Amino acid sequence: MVTSAIEHDAVRQSCDALEREGFEVTRVAPEPNGRVSADAVAAALRPDTVLVTVIAANNETGVIQPTAEIGALCAARGIAFHVDAVQAAAKIRST
Repeated sequence: MVTSAIEHDAVRQSCDALEREGFEVTRVAPEPNGRVSADAVAAALRPDTVLVTVIAANNETGVIQPTAEIGALCAARGIAFHVDAVQAAAKIRST
């Protein structure tokens, strides 16, 4: 499983619990601007990766993550993609 190092507690604690159960979790660090790049996620993927989870908008900084790009790379590899978008409603404006 791949996640970001800046997930909300709800997702982070779930990942921690899965690790205690024997799952391997890779945490991708954000860039200095707070974004988790799709390239960094792609580099973290392994042949046995079954899930990627990324927060849509950081609840503390408001930084919007590139979920469309990450989702596309997961779809191309047949990997399930979860987005925690709870905080996004207050951060993302429609145009």
